[in-house]
Amino acid sequence: MAIVFIIVALLIYFLPSFVASKKQNANAIFILNLLLGWTLLGWVAALVWALTSEQKSAGTVLPPQSNADEISKLADLKSRGIISEAEFESKKKKLLA
Repeated sequence: MAIVFIIVALLIYFLPSFVASKKQNANAIFILNLLLGWTLLGWVAALVWALTSEQKSAGTVLPPQSNADEISKLADLKSRGIISEAEFESKKKKLLA
């Protein structure tokens, strides 16, 4: 009976590591779980980290914006006084060329 309790306790203790096993940072989550899992805060932090989705920053490609969108942004910058009329016209000509 004691063996079953120990196995169940270890499974619960390492639950964040099991959840994160397929993630890119699974090793870091395991280390956090191993070293600080005995504290409730460390265990919860590891579990939350394991459950959060990974952001794809390197492979994400933003869709190209149309010239109309760019000109609209430039017009907004001009109206707010961030760029001058001359800068607006120059950048607009570049976009339309």
